[in-house]
Amino acid sequence: MKKILISILICIIFISSNFLLNSVYAATNFDGIVTEGDSFIDAGKKAQDSEGKHIQTVDGSKLEKTVNNVYNILFIIGIAASVIVSAIIGIKIMMGSVEEKAEVKEKLTPYFIGIVVIFASFTIWKVAMQVAKLLG
Repeated sequence: MKKILISILICIIFISSNFLLNSVYAATNFDGIVTEGDSFIDAGKKAQDSEGKHIQTVDGSKLEKTVNNVYNILFIIGIAASVIVSAIIGIKIMMGSVEEKAEVKEKLTPYFIGIVVIFASFTIWKVAMQVAKLLG
């Protein structure tokens, strides 16, 4: 019975991860990243004022868009990982023997600490970006 449930869970994980990756892939535009990167580097090399000093050529809106895309991708990965691990822990608690349940309960504290660390880091990142946006 455990092997069947684990097989079903693995199938669900692969199906859902494929869905998540496709939706993230569709949400971001990966076409032309290399050419945009090359043009960005070329613009930086050519950008000089009348005295020959380099001037700032960073487009803030493109940088903000890229940072938001990276944030969203990592946030989805963090959510997916926490949901998958919590599902596995839940199945182990429901199907396990008394000893297995005790082992799983011991692992709950590091799991919850990990979740707090992950989502606190995303919150700090978002607050830092908002503060930088207000100051910039």
